[in-house]
Amino acid sequence: MKCLITTMASDWYVHLAPIFEYTAKQANEEADARVFYKEEIFPNHEDNAASMLRFCVPNKYFSKYDYVYFTDIDFIFLPQKPSLVRYHKHIIEETGEDNSAYRGRVIKNGKEKWVKDNTRIGAGGFMATPLWLEKTSAAREWYSKKYKSIPYREKDENVLYGIFIKSKHEIPSKEYCFVNNKKFDIQYRDVHLGDFKQSFKHRWSRIGKMRKRFLTDSNVGKTIDLFRDKHFRTLMKTAKQSSFHIKEMFNNLEWHLKERT
Repeated sequence: MKCLITTMASDWYVHLAPIFEYTAKQANEEADARVFYKEEIFPNHEDNAASMLRFCVPNKYFSKYDYVYFTDIDFIFLPQKPSLVRYHKHIIEETGEDNSAYRGRVIKNGKEKWVKDNTRIGAGGFMATPLWLEKTSAAREWYSKKYKSIPYREKDENVLYGIFIKSKHEIPSKEYCFVNNKKFDIQYRDVHLGDFKQSFKHRWSRIGKMRKRFLTDSNVGKTIDLFRDKHFRTLMKTAKQSSFHIKEMFNNLEWHLKERT
């Protein structure tokens, strides 16, 4: 199995690239990790479009891979058993689909309904195969030309949903990934630094909500272990010195870890 874990970065997010690549590779030895830079492929787009453009990278960059896992630049990967990529590979095998994705929210008596900006597919848990890349190639190119910038933060997930629709591809059938009739295991969500932005303080300051939806007790322990890794500490120190925003997220995360232990 050849898998690439990838994302796209621009602006101050580029300083997170070493952390993304290091932890992705450490936690998934069978996978490669690569951060694409917006200026490399889409130099005429605005920085804020990078989160959307990660899905629009041309197929030629993925030609040697059986699977491509797209996620956010501000993810820190933790060791899991089975590994993240094997987990999603298993989902694809169980569902018989060409991707492992989850979508939107279930509302009104458990019936799935799409309304305006809720028509989106979660961008932090997605593995594409060559078949998916081929099916969606034209749609992904179309979106890369349509949006030179994105108007709001969640637009990348709306675009991913649109890629499925425009390609006449069946959208994921459940709110979460399902394996053997079990809901998507948040253990595999790893650590999303975006959950620790000051503007999202309501997430990480409410311990019960964080434990249930964002950071499990087990992953708290794994995060603390990672913070003891000498190379990771060096990368984190450099990143914090490079950007106030990164420093703020890590400081909030460290505060939260102390509250949980």
